[in-house]
Amino acid sequence: MKYKREKFRIAVCDDNFLYTESVKSIIQQSFKELQLSGEVNIYHSGEEMLNTDKETDLLFLDVEMDGMNGLQIKNKLRKNYRFKKIVFITCHGEYMQAAFGMKVIGFEEKPVTKEVVKKWISVAMEELDGDRIICQTSDREYEIKESSILYLKAEKDYTKLYCEGDSPLLLNSSLKHWENNTLSSKQFIRVHKSFIVNMQFIKKITGSGLTLENQTIVIPVGRTYKKQVTEKYEQFLKTIMRRRLQ
Repeated sequence: MKYKREKFRIAVCDDNFLYTESVKSIIQQSFKELQLSGEVNIYHSGEEMLNTDKETDLLFLDVEMDGMNGLQIKNKLRKNYRFKKIVFITCHGEYMQAAFGMKVIGFEEKPVTKEVVKKWISVAMEELDGDRIICQTSDREYEIKESSILYLKAEKDYTKLYCEGDSPLLLNSSLKHWENNTLSSKQFIRVHKSFIVNMQFIKKITGSGLTLENQTIVIPVGRTYKKQVTEKYEQFLKTIMRRRLQ
């Protein structure tokens, strides 16, 4: 069973007070035109933003700010699960290579227009896959975001599910059930008889295993799965890059 996203949350981090008020108005107009329930939070420094406990689906982040700059903020957000996707705002193309990262989905120049905001809301929503799925343990049901799942591991007739920032759940269903009936085939891949991985979190694939962003575990890649894993992951990356460059 799946549930639709109720609210899309955007943050803007820029030390120009007049500019942030203008962007806030543009975002609110974009929400209205997209018929989307939304929330906008404004931060005027990286320090202020990093101290918040608010969830953010999409962050418009200025590169050049006094104090902590956008690149330093991005690095600190790598393990902060409250911030999902980042669009950098910069007038200087030389920052683009340094600004790339797992959560970074795009780059734009100032001033940001309504068309730009609407484009990145759509891209972020698609990549986050705001649908939630229901999973059952021995004692209760859990509602989780599919996009937050890191990987799943077979435990005999059960499945252990690992999500960002949460303790693993032991689910009352097999790994095969999750592979065939629940997970998105565009985002998840079977890499071993005992493991399914969310491709958006893959950091590196080696000859016999793979690592995930912000995780120490090395997940084995079975010999019979190697070719499929390499080909599907390369196609996954190409699809994401084409969508981000449109």
